[in-house]
Amino acid sequence: MEPLLELRHNNAVYAVAFSDDGKRLASASLDNTVKVWSLPQGEHELTLKGHGDGVCSVAFAPDGDHIFTLSLDKSVRVWNAKDGSQKTQMLGHQDYPTCMAAAPDGKLVASGAFDKDVRIWNVDSGQPGAVLKGHTQVVNSVAFSPNGERLISGSHDHSIRVWNVGSGKQTALISAHAAPVESLTYSPDGSMLASGSQDKTIQLISTKTNATTAILKGHAHTVRSLAFSPNGKLLASGSNDASIRLWNIATRQTVELLERHKNSVYGVAFSPDSRLLASAGFDRTIFVWDVGR
Repeated sequence: MEPLLELRHNNAVYAVAFSDDGKRLASASLDNTVKVWSLPQGEHELTLKGHGDGVCSVAFAPDGDHIFTLSLDKSVRVWNAKDGSQKTQMLGHQDYPTCMAAAPDGKLVASGAFDKDVRIWNVDSGQPGAVLKGHTQVVNSVAFSPNGERLISGSHDHSIRVWNVGSGKQTALISAHAAPVESLTYSPDGSMLASGSQDKTIQLISTKTNATTAILKGHAHTVRSLAFSPNGKLLASGSNDASIRLWNIATRQTVELLERHKNSVYGVAFSPDSRLLASAGFDRTIFVWDVGR
């Protein structure tokens, strides 16, 4: 399969995110910027400038009016998505941040870092909320459940931890991998989570029992990024082996292998209608693929 679009940054691209209306794509890069692109043409609309170091994560607010970013400068920032102006800067991590997720309602943002903490931020007030402690090594991935009530975090300590967002309390410890957990995501209906690891596998885990229901094998290196399609039919995985695999959730089989990146694939994201997939690469490129099926 050939990509529909090829877009570029001046340094490695770590994350991509679609707006909820599917008309815009944001990309975060180690060139210290976030670029916003209009779809389907891929025209460059905005560049968000202000971070003092590489930007490792990006997300749109549900209303599309704001963009959230996380940077190695240890800040979480909120931007006006229309004119690119900065609205809020939030500080708190004591070491390099690694990952970020926005709650479904856009009112909270969670981030993980080398300081082993998961932090929850209040977007409206710009104030830090709960600091979730438990991991013993760097936190590599965080994700909110579709209803916003739970947060999962994956770490170099090999564990996945489940947190109650309201209380900030840990409710489960999942030891599914025998190697660092690099990527996490919830299925659209919240019934399962997917975890990717340095052990080269993806595990599908029931959120009811916290037990592994399937192990997906195929990547030749670390599984760096994961995303479920909004219709729940596909799971996309990006790897340090430079490939993207599309998995059929019903059959647990690879249905497409995308091999255009020349280095690690650090981010994958589906459009709201499940037809497009965007991928972010260490090779400084963003590809947009037509995966509608």
